[in-house]
Amino acid sequence: MYCKHCGIRLDGKRLYCPECGKRIEVDDENCGSYFYHKPKYRIVAGLLAILFGFGIYSLYLKKIKKGMIQLFVPSIAIVLLAVMMFICNHIENIKIIIFGFFIPLFITMVVVAVMHLWCIIEGILILIGWVNEDGHGNRLL
Repeated sequence: MYCKHCGIRLDGKRLYCPECGKRIEVDDENCGSYFYHKPKYRIVAGLLAILFGFGIYSLYLKKIKKGMIQLFVPSIAIVLLAVMMFICNHIENIKIIIFGFFIPLFITMVVVAVMHLWCIIEGILILIGWVNEDGHGNRLL
């Protein structure tokens, strides 16, 4: 499929041309490879990233693999911390409590902070226009 405005070859999953930014027109020549995806909004994705983070905005933008990573890495760290807390509650040795609770607590806090910082930075990049496409390659509105 080709853009009628600039002539660039398209992969068939876009609503807007990545070269000229104009809406792709569907006709008999292009109808076989045209898929419609509901447009995503830049402001919604940016606010989801900044306010909630942890992959919710990536899932909104249909970037499923990245969204799952951003969602599950902090979740797994928190679950492992909870398991370590449960184990440490039944142990009276101070060294085991320090290594079994405080170090995993610190690691969990670092993982959660880094993942959320990643989301905040990406939310800002979405809002200022450095990220222009959703997971299907369609232009953000």
